[in-house]
Amino acid sequence: MNPPTIRATQAYWDSAAENYDQIFSQTVIGRVQRAAVWHELGTTGLEALVNLRVLPIEEIDSLAGDAPFDGAFSNFSGLNCVQDISPVARSLARLLAPGAKILLCLVGRFSPWEMAWHLAHGKPRLAFRSFRRRPTTHTCALATLAVHYPSIRDMARMFSPEFQLRGWNGIGIAVPPSCLEAFARRAPGLVAGLAKIDRYLTGIPVFRSMGDCVLLRFELRRAERRLGQEPSFS
Repeated sequence: MNPPTIRATQAYWDSAAENYDQIFSQTVIGRVQRAAVWHELGTTGLEALVNLRVLPIEEIDSLAGDAPFDGAFSNFSGLNCVQDISPVARSLARLLAPGAKILLCLVGRFSPWEMAWHLAHGKPRLAFRSFRRRPTTHTCALATLAVHYPSIRDMARMFSPEFQLRGWNGIGIAVPPSCLEAFARRAPGLVAGLAKIDRYLTGIPVFRSMGDCVLLRFELRRAERRLGQEPSFS
């Protein structure tokens, strides 16, 4: 990603950050989805090791002085805003210790909830935006942001051969996406029940593909183990 594009991305998220807690983090749906991600993070043993750094993803090589790291975590769609993820994967391979785990949470490509919502409001382009191979654009007062929707297969390819995809889950399958927050506020008990259903559906093939987001678990291969089979993408 070139410097002007990085600056535009920063400007967009700097603008969004002012109200992000109100529009997502502290909403009914946001709290449920965040809890699901952090539960998965806890199963990897990385939860207690998280140390947040604020910098463009494309500039993570600047952390080389603190390497090697025991793992990495990208939450809720940061990588969807990166034009070319392959260099990010190469940088992570240089920064992480052999065997390190990374968790990457990205926007899903097939959310029946979101598709139904946009179709019901006469917005078919929004309903099917994640199926297009070209990025979609989001605009605020300060900048325009390009959002990409890589598939699970795309991600496995871009992180290979340094990383092996160990598995992936759906986040927000039965729980609706944030565009239905008004509904969620009126029925928090129902959303809590849907969250329990998600715990059963999260790793089941086909169902996991229907999440508002997907959570991918990669492991950095040792140099002598960078050949092997990839897991299912269904």
